[in-house]
Amino acid sequence: MTSSTVISRFLSLALGEPLPSPFLGPLINSLVFSPTRVPKLYVLREHSAQDYDDDARAVDTAHDPVVGIGFSFISDNQHERFGLHFWLRSTIAPSTATQSLSLFLRHATAGMDPHMVGLRAVEHNHYVAIQDIVNRVLWKDTNGCGLYLLDAATPVTSVALGATWQVDGDTFEMDSALPSDAPAILSLSSIEYDEDYIYSLLKHPVFSKFLRVVRVAATKQPVSWALVHNDFSLGLVGTDPAYRRKGLVRLAFGSTIEAYRDAIRVADVDWFGLHQYCFVFSDNVASQQLMASMGFHQVHDKIFHWMGVLV
Repeated sequence: MTSSTVISRFLSLALGEPLPSPFLGPLINSLVFSPTRVPKLYVLREHSAQDYDDDARAVDTAHDPVVGIGFSFISDNQHERFGLHFWLRSTIAPSTATQSLSLFLRHATAGMDPHMVGLRAVEHNHYVAIQDIVNRVLWKDTNGCGLYLLDAATPVTSVALGATWQVDGDTFEMDSALPSDAPAILSLSSIEYDEDYIYSLLKHPVFSKFLRVVRVAATKQPVSWALVHNDFSLGLVGTDPAYRRKGLVRLAFGSTIEAYRDAIRVADVDWFGLHQYCFVFSDNVASQQLMASMGFHQVHDKIFHWMGVLV
């Protein structure tokens, strides 16, 4: 049985409630990168948490209903770290959510030596509750990020690989990213990724196809870029300050978006309703304006946080 089939059954526990792209993206990565290995899956109930057993799906939910689902991951964007993703029904009471999260965190880390657990894209209300549940919060982002979604029918302007064009007397070309581009790509990031993270994307069988870099044709200098992270979120969009206001970032970003869409169209992987999405810091007005100009819409009343905790 394929992992896609198992995960389809696992996701059916949502009972028709749409699952957010920040939850789906990392799961799809596990299918694409390791299609024969299913990540550790969990069922979150009102009074318990347990490993998901695909061979024992028919369970009594009357006295302990399913209120959410989760899975574990090993982070590859900085160091090898154990982390968890979870989704909870929007209709459950805050007290039920807090109780379920407490049970889930303890079940998922049972028997492990104490070490940091990473929690990605945690909705603000859960972010607040978790701080009272865990033994210690090692780090957290306080301002949070907004979530921006792009409809598949929204048109974008893209440029084919190898194409050239002129702006203000300079000739530019669209290219894929190279390992030597990593310092430039990271130079404008407000998050301290290391170069190994960029290298891991360049080696990835899927994400490597999405990275786009605009170069000065004469020197091959990278001056604008965009990529897709390992959770299938769009990001690290930037332009060398000396080359701004030339429309380069819109072409780099649009070309990455189009490559992403091409992959969705031709891949034999179930995308489970994933929407193209990105996170933008709440105080990053310039990026918020770029998202709006590209046709993204913000999911209002939702702020997401990242944190590292000791359970």
